[in-house]
Parts: sequence; structure tokens; C-alpha cells
Amino acid sequence: MSDHEQRIDRFFDRHLLPLVNVLEAAGVRHFPAGADPGVESYYRAPDDPAPALKTIEPTELAADLTALWATADPALLPLVEPLAELAMDLREEETEATLSPFIYVMF
Repeated sequence: MSDHEQRIDRFFDRHLLPLVNVLEAAGVRHFPAGADPGVESYYRAPDDPAPALKTIEPTELAADLTALWATADPALLPLVEPLAELAMDLREEETEATLSPFIYVMF
């Protein structure tokens, strides 16, 4: 298992799983386990006609997530800082990676 995978597993175990357990104990479900026969349609018009994709600057990730989740789903706010830290750590490693001397074999 790579270092990236270990870090993601730790994030899951330390942050996501405990939050899910707390939310489920409170009766909160983010994703239904199955179709609801009483619902005619799952379509919902977007609240904000903002573009579907947005470039997020790494230094602004925590602020952007906080702004989004504060109104959309405050239960996710405890994930902001650890998720931003994980993203920055993984991004720094990615940018520090060196090009393999064997890359010419691919061309």
C-alpha cells in the first residue's frame, strides 16, 4: 500500500467513519440505501445556477469548503481542516515528484 493510500485510509478511519457513525446514530442519512417508492422524481433544480466546475486554489480550499458546507450541510464542517491538510500534503508530494529517467521508454 502506497503512502498516499495509507494517508487516505487514516483520514477515513480518523475523520469520515466517526462522523458517519455520529450522523447515523442521530438518524441522518446523506445517501439513501435504496429507492423511495413514495418519491415521484429525484430530480431537483439547482438552487444556484453556478457552473458545475470551479477551479479551487489549494490555499483557498478550506475557506471554499467552509462557505459551501456551512449552508449546504453543516454536519460536514468538522472535515474541512483535516481534508484541506490531506489535500495539501498529497498535492505537495505530487509536485515534488521527479520524472523517471526511464520515461523515454514510453516514447
